[in-house]
Amino acid sequence: MLSRQGRVLWVRSGRAGLCLRSLPGCAGCATTCALFSFGRAFRRARRELEVAVPQELELRPGQLVQIEMLPAGFARAAVTGFGLPLLALIAGSVAGSVGGSHLPAGLADGAVLAGAIGGLGLGTWLAARAARHERRLELRLRAMSSS
Repeated sequence: MLSRQGRVLWVRSGRAGLCLRSLPGCAGCATTCALFSFGRAFRRARRELEVAVPQELELRPGQLVQIEMLPAGFARAAVTGFGLPLLALIAGSVAGSVGGSHLPAGLADGAVLAGAIGGLGLGTWLAARAARHERRLELRLRAMSSS
């Protein structure tokens, strides 16, 4: 289960805006590696997330909360984020190979490469679109003591 601490920024109409605290590294090693540094260069400076608030939970701005992504939500996000682009990359490569089979050797390789790049681009776009419209992540939110 993935979890992260955050601070409540605002609360209105059963929803809350949370500012998530950044971790020094991944949960697996908790260190800063080259992959983490590369990803950090391209992320937004402020990590804000809007979530639904259960009725029994009374939040106020400034309060610390713990938000957890349940395993089913994590698996769904992983399949969407990695599976779609990978399948599209493979499909694009196959389409380029089939389409370029009648071409000379150098051009046939170019057709496979073009198909792979096109498939990867399409798959990444589809994954981003699916993630933007995916609102069924299974999250658990709980208030923490402010000390």
